[in-house]
Amino acid sequence: MYSCISSVKASIKTVSFRFNGSDDLSGLIITSIAPKSYPNNASKPLWGIENSDIPLRDARPLWGLVAPESASRLKLDTLRRESLYLPGYADGSGTIGFQNMPGTDFPLLALADSFSIGSYSLNRVDYSGASNLAMYRIWQELSRNASDAGKILNLIWTDIATNLVLGTKGLQPGNVNPTKRDSQSGTSSNMPTVTTYTRRVKYHYLYGIPAFLTSVLAAAILFATACFMLLGSAKPSYMRFLLEETSVGRLLTSYTPLRDGVPSHFRGGDGGTKDWARGHGQQQFTLSPEGWSKDVSLAVEGEGDSN
Repeated sequence: MYSCISSVKASIKTVSFRFNGSDDLSGLIITSIAPKSYPNNASKPLWGIENSDIPLRDARPLWGLVAPESASRLKLDTLRRESLYLPGYADGSGTIGFQNMPGTDFPLLALADSFSIGSYSLNRVDYSGASNLAMYRIWQELSRNASDAGKILNLIWTDIATNLVLGTKGLQPGNVNPTKRDSQSGTSSNMPTVTTYTRRVKYHYLYGIPAFLTSVLAAAILFATACFMLLGSAKPSYMRFLLEETSVGRLLTSYTPLRDGVPSHFRGGDGGTKDWARGHGQQQFTLSPEGWSKDVSLAVEGEGDSN
């Protein structure tokens, strides 16, 4: 197992290339890349870093090459060296900063993504090698010794950083006969086509057939109930009377013997629940195979109220 500490350093390189004159970059071949040599200290590049009071977690400072005459007028910290270690830290957020300045964000963003490899990675490319056999073979070869193991992170950082700083194709059409920029005038043909996308929610009515049938049935029941109420057959008072007559207490005393000449099946609809409770709700009877007897073993109290 290897462990390492990484940082991002900016430097200037001397690149030699050969081009065969084709129309695209397929004929471009890089022959050599070497660090730039400087004859004296005065010829070394002057690096400038923005000097602000904003914490690094809120804004990352600007950096780059500056002219000596500009460094004295701007609020910058300058350093004349061959290279510059970029300021800031990699927080692993996986998103471009809110300043919308990729030049300040891409180095540390790529560094953070280089250390977030695996199932929880935010990268669109699987750099673990689990889904790419060729990449897996490269990691196997580089991880055989400690000196080459660090190249794994370098390759991943380079690939991510290249995608972050790579330019995009412009909307300006190619000009067969190049002319001076001042003589070119904008025309309507150069205007790009903009397509407006809006969100719309669509419903397939075929899936709503059960809901539609239920709604029709519920509407029919509601209409029939309203008709019965208007015709007087289903008034609230009559429905309450039927509900009281089917309560447990009145069903148990419906066919009991006469008492003082009053039928035991006393209807509470005329006298009310309280009258039924005083008359028969407190009677006590025993039910035997021969019928009702005078033995006290069953008490029904207050069962007339159906609420």
